[in-house]
Amino acid sequence: MAERSLDALFITDGLNFFHFTGGCPPFSNARPHIELLPKDGEPWLVVPEVSKEALRLESWISTLKSHLTFGAPIEMLKEMFMELGIESGRIGCELGKEQRLGISISDFDRLKASLPNAQFVDASSLLWNLRIVKSKAEVECVREACKITTRAFGTAFRKARAGMTERQLANLFCNEVSKNGGFAPFTFINSGPYNYNYILGPTGFPSRISDQKLSRGNMLYIDAGCSHNRYWCDFCRMASIGKPSKEQISMHELIDNVTQECVDMVKPGIKISEIAEFGAKQMERAGHPLKGQAGRMGHGVGLMVTLMKDVGLG
Repeated sequence: MAERSLDALFITDGLNFFHFTGGCPPFSNARPHIELLPKDGEPWLVVPEVSKEALRLESWISTLKSHLTFGAPIEMLKEMFMELGIESGRIGCELGKEQRLGISISDFDRLKASLPNAQFVDASSLLWNLRIVKSKAEVECVREACKITTRAFGTAFRKARAGMTERQLANLFCNEVSKNGGFAPFTFINSGPYNYNYILGPTGFPSRISDQKLSRGNMLYIDAGCSHNRYWCDFCRMASIGKPSKEQISMHELIDNVTQECVDMVKPGIKISEIAEFGAKQMERAGHPLKGQAGRMGHGVGLMVTLMKDVGLG
C-alpha cells in the first residue's frame, strides 16, 4: 500500500473478503461482508449480525463490528474511517479490471458523500498481484480439485457409450465429482460438429447441456472442473467414440505436442504472451491457425474458474 500511496484497502467483494480474511463470502447481496484494511494498524471487519459468530470462528481478524442493516452500514463505516484516522486518506477499492464491488453503487456513492475528504481510488492491480501468486496451501487446494476432476474424467470416459446422450454423460461426470469430494462441478460436452458454439454458455447452466447422442466416429470433448476448499480447476480431455481415424490421431498428436512444448517453456521471467505466441505460430505452421473465438489460449485459476492472468497474444 505504501508503494501506491494508499492509506487503506476497502474490501467488499466476497472472494476478496475470503482471500484476505479467511471468512466465508456473504450468501446474499443484501448482507455484504466488508473488510477495512489500513496501511498501519489492525484490520476491521464489518458484517451482518447473522454472520458475526461464524466469522469469529473462521477469520483471523479479531476486531469485528456487526449491524442489522440491509446493504452497507454507511454511518458505522464513516465512524470506523474516522476512528482509524483515514477519513481524509487514499482508499483503495475494487474498481478496475475484473474486479467488482460487493456493495451497491448507490451505497458506495453514499459512503463517498459521507467522507468528502477521502479519495476512493482503484486498487485492482494490487489486489490481483496478491491473489495471482498462490501459497503452498492454495496450490494444494487447486491440485486436489484437479485430482478429483481427473478421477471423474476417467470414470466418464470408461462408461461413455455410443447412444448415450451428452446430458447423461454430464450427469455421470458431476456425480463422480461429488462422490470424490469435489464441490460445484461444471462441464461442457461436445461430441460432434453439431453444437460447439451452443455449449459455450454460462458455467454449468442446465439448458446448455445437449441431448445429442454420442455417435461412433466422432470425437468426445469434455471441458470441466470443480472446486475444493473454494479453489477451482478447469481443464479439458478428449476421446474418440469408437476407433479413432488417422486424421483424428494426427490432430490429437499435434495438439498434444504443441501443448507440451508450451508447458516446457514455463519458467520464471518468461512472458505469458511469449508462450501464447509460440503456440499460435506452431499451429499456423501445421496448417491449423487459431480462430481466436475465446480471445485467449488459457487463463488463471484460483477462487474463480477463470481469473487473471490470461494466456493470450500481445
